[in-house]
Amino acid sequence: MNKEYRAKSQFGLAGKLRTSQSLILSGPQSAGVAAYKLSGTAARASLLQNLSLDSTDGGTVDQIKIAGQNLNVSDQPGHVEAFSSKSNAVGTRQRFIGIAVKAQQASTIAIDGTLTAAGDINFACSLHPLDDDEVPTIEEQASFFNYFCGLGTGVIAAGGTGQLRAVTTRSCKLGWMVLTNNTAAVPNADLTITSVEVNGLEMLGGNNDQAVPFDTFAPEAGDVLGNMLHADVEANAVVLITFANKNAAAATVAGTIFCE
Repeated sequence: MNKEYRAKSQFGLAGKLRTSQSLILSGPQSAGVAAYKLSGTAARASLLQNLSLDSTDGGTVDQIKIAGQNLNVSDQPGHVEAFSSKSNAVGTRQRFIGIAVKAQQASTIAIDGTLTAAGDINFACSLHPLDDDEVPTIEEQASFFNYFCGLGTGVIAAGGTGQLRAVTTRSCKLGWMVLTNNTAAVPNADLTITSVEVNGLEMLGGNNDQAVPFDTFAPEAGDVLGNMLHADVEANAVVLITFANKNAAAATVAGTIFCE
């Protein structure tokens, strides 16, 4: 069952009235930086809902920590564009964190990474109010800490191929995959995905050579269900995405998979 619906069932969101300091959690903006560190502390007990990041440039999301626990299940970073409020992801179930926190929990959420060029970045996380006695322990919410699997960044050779490779650090279920092309000189139409492997198992459905359009997995892609891997994996599972590039220039791509 999707974590949003599990969270709704557990905390009874339907029909509950909004109360003070329960709209959106943010924190001080990181301005004019390459390496960034963002954090915010919730004033009242809350359920953390959809997270968005907005910046002046692309970059990595190395870690997202809640109560000191990392939500990245990979040895690679995710990427900023996957968390953009302009992405279709912002309204999907996959972007729902579903973790409850107590009031004034130090660094309720902390995010760090690196921007491609020095610039500005900040976050917003929608909240739903809870009573203190509704907040389970961190151990009771352990499965919700599988939030995203970073795929890192890779270079796809001019007129050639390239890959993104990540290794999972714990058991999880891989869901919606988001890919971004960070090279303005190479249009997305020149890039294709030729293979999506999870622990050696091919996820693409054809029985011959395939060339899935890159935009199928772009942040603004509309077919969210078509981008769902639905793959249960253990720790040390290898995720391998292979690309082909028809352009005369090399392309830099980045990827993130949201967990179910």
